[in-house]
Amino acid sequence: GAVKVVEDLIDGLLSNALTAANSAEIAPSARELLVELATSAIRRSH
Repeated sequence: GAVKVVEDLIDGLLSNALTAANSAEIAPSARELLVELATSAIRRSH
């Protein structure tokens, strides 16, 4: 249903964000913060 579609979308966006945060273009000093921001953005209660 719709919930599964939204959950899959969120998972995909998190994956994209983590891939981007871990790319060579991102300074190592910024990486930890970006990963934390991405993971905190998806925290939600069900």
